[in-house]
Amino acid sequence: MYIYGIDFTSAPCRRKPIVVAIGQLEGLCLNILGLEDCEDWPTFEACLHLSGPWIAALDFPFGLPAIVVAALGWPSNWTDYVTRVARLALPTFLQALQSYSAQQPRGQKLPRRQTDVLAGALSPLMLHGVPLARMFWQGAPRLLASGACVLPCCPKEEARFLLEGYPALVARRWLGRQPYKNERGGKEAVIRRQARARLLATLTSAALSQSYGLTLALPETYSLACLTDARGDHLDALLCAVQAAWAAHASGAVHAATPQQMQHQLCALLPACNPDEGWIYDPALSAHACIEGSAFL
Repeated sequence: MYIYGIDFTSAPCRRKPIVVAIGQLEGLCLNILGLEDCEDWPTFEACLHLSGPWIAALDFPFGLPAIVVAALGWPSNWTDYVTRVARLALPTFLQALQSYSAQQPRGQKLPRRQTDVLAGALSPLMLHGVPLARMFWQGAPRLLASGACVLPCCPKEEARFLLEGYPALVARRWLGRQPYKNERGGKEAVIRRQARARLLATLTSAALSQSYGLTLALPETYSLACLTDARGDHLDALLCAVQAAWAAHASGAVHAATPQQMQHQLCALLPACNPDEGWIYDPALSAHACIEGSAFL
């Protein structure tokens, strides 16, 4: 089965493309076949329409906190509120979020989804630094328009599966809070390159099998691309591919005969959650981990 890990951006271009890690899951081994750049929206949208079966993990919030959707008077169903968002101009959408935040007391201006809290992720309402709100506005309507099965937000009997990934969650298992990406030079850049090197070494060691049940075959060419990319985009795409491959293997979806069976297997990894908010796929946030209270933070 083909596996895709996608490092997303709200404004793809030559300097800052959407990076796609292309892999194939054979048994327990994730073989990385390539790292490709999408420098514009048509190229990215074409990826979403590739023939299945495949599973992809993308690193942006698929949904908004339910409390925000309700306060804005939007439909609670993911398909319906994403359809509404798709009709809004970006300034109008951002103004709606800013108006919501302005009315909230200190400490509640940037609410997070349940999955964000467990993963230690930022609020999808973030506008500065990591522009997650812009990423949602650009990304979620395109996921819906692709007709693929978006889990858990929009289940469909399709052999193309889109899951939400969060590469920082993978990196923190072995780096803790040590930063691993930075476009600036100097001593800090050297330290972060060393962190990327440690992470790549770990991913190709037995440690990956212990945490994700997989092994990784990473050609030297692509390992070097991940190491030398100071932005960390290529490495983040690879980490998303690991999360997608884990979901395929841990759920048994890779062996399922039909898209409906694959969907059932993938959904079995999810804890009880609000599907209209979305959920990050990672063993730390799986149904078992949440039930046992052992989610990695």
